[in-house]
Amino acid sequence: MSNSTPIQHPFRPAPRRTPDDRPVDDAAGHRNVRARTVAAAQPQACLFSIHQSRGWGASGPKFDTQPLAQMSIRPGATFGDLDHFLREALRKDGHLSVFKVKTGRADPDLMGREEEIEVEGDFGDGYLDSEMRSKSTKVKSLVWATKASQAVWHFDMGNTTHIAVKAEQLASVADTVALNGAPIQDYRADAHESDEDEDEDEDTAGTFDDAYPSIVSAIINDGGLDIGKGACSSHYWATVWNEGGGLADMDQPCGGPHPIDSSLRSLEEDVGCEEGESPTPDTAAFSFEARYPKVAKFVSTKTQKRWIEIGTGRGGPVIKALKTSGVVWQSPLRELYNNSPHAALCALEKHLPQ
Repeated sequence: MSNSTPIQHPFRPAPRRTPDDRPVDDAAGHRNVRARTVAAAQPQACLFSIHQSRGWGASGPKFDTQPLAQMSIRPGATFGDLDHFLREALRKDGHLSVFKVKTGRADPDLMGREEEIEVEGDFGDGYLDSEMRSKSTKVKSLVWATKASQAVWHFDMGNTTHIAVKAEQLASVADTVALNGAPIQDYRADAHESDEDEDEDEDTAGTFDDAYPSIVSAIINDGGLDIGKGACSSHYWATVWNEGGGLADMDQPCGGPHPIDSSLRSLEEDVGCEEGESPTPDTAAFSFEARYPKVAKFVSTKTQKRWIEIGTGRGGPVIKALKTSGVVWQSPLRELYNNSPHAALCALEKHLPQ
């Protein structure tokens, strides 16, 4: 299995017709124009990739080049369907969402600018701006109006994180017919190999879950742990947070021969105090560096920017390994590892390159 999740193109592109391929209606070779028109009118599904924003550029949010996941959108799927799919897949709450769609056409009002159309996401039964398209608008009618384009999903009008939905390619008619009945569906959701491997040493070696219960509570309850040089946009070396904000952070790792172990123990103590919890005796006996050696080696304690993010608070993958150039490995979008950070770390340990 590869160490990252590259964009895949599962669909066979619709074939280009040559004069020899065109249907004829008699032996003389006269073209059957009606048959060609009917064939061309067959609707085609589209493959899309989902990307999460990371910071801001001069013209708006910047998005990770590595996709969170891919999905296929059937002809007729609406932006209401897309809003529902993304909320369920990314575990996003919020209200008053909107899609800002680049259609690929020239803006009729602004010379030299690409047309952007706003489409209602989840507005419930409430307000709809007169300039905004309704959520019954077909996704493909805008995002593939003339060519492959993208829509940016503002999933909560009070949140600065956004999701880009990028059109990649059209499916052939045959592949469109082969899709199941859902208007929007995961691409090969069952294609990921299982990370639920037998762990013979688990009982004797202990786990992250046993050693750091306060940190684990933050990770699985809409929060997370970011650790390593480059984490938190380089503001901190490590931080533990939940939906209410930061619980503990460190500008630099602890010193000594085992800086990650020492730092995690310090973070666990700080988070426990913040949450009013008693220290756990298992913390001192457990070694993160021994239990997950590849992960520990990847997490930078000095100059190179390499870090991991683990948690449920961001929506997307539960665990990621990153460096300045982008994502090194991330877990499958819908894999929650039974709310076990240990299981997620074991998956990362397995898939990180040597």
